[in-house]
Amino acid sequence: MKFKHYILSVFLIFFSSLHLIAETTIPLKLNVSAVLRYSDGAEINTTTSENVKIGLYTSTTDFVWRKTYSLMITNGLIEATLDGAGTNSGGSSITLSETLFETQNLKVGFTIIENGVEKLALVDLTSQPFAIKSAIADFANAAGDTTKLQG
Repeated sequence: MKFKHYILSVFLIFFSSLHLIAETTIPLKLNVSAVLRYSDGAEINTTTSENVKIGLYTSTTDFVWRKTYSLMITNGLIEATLDGAGTNSGGSSITLSETLFETQNLKVGFTIIENGVEKLALVDLTSQPFAIKSAIADFANAAGDTTKLQG
């Protein structure tokens, strides 16, 4: 009888673990950094945390994801890890995910306040060699075999 309870317990733990593994996803995080300057060219330095809106933009007015971060800026250098829920330019809540990076002409935007006015700086989002190689691997995986690849 004890053996049956032991086996039943093992099965319950095993199947519970499978459910947890199946439900686990790794949230997307993107590290960004930039050197920000005021309009006169002076590097921004803050003595307290500054609210900075950082997002993924398609133009100066449209963004697919944006979130406000409270950050210190030293010698113009700003660093942040983008993650989680933000909003799009339509005001809808959206989670940072891989599909957002399929958008054409995507830029990283940093919005700060200068003399009471919001100022937006856009930087082209470029791929690193590993990311380019990963995209090629994804394409090859989707093709199923090399005979379907045409290049």
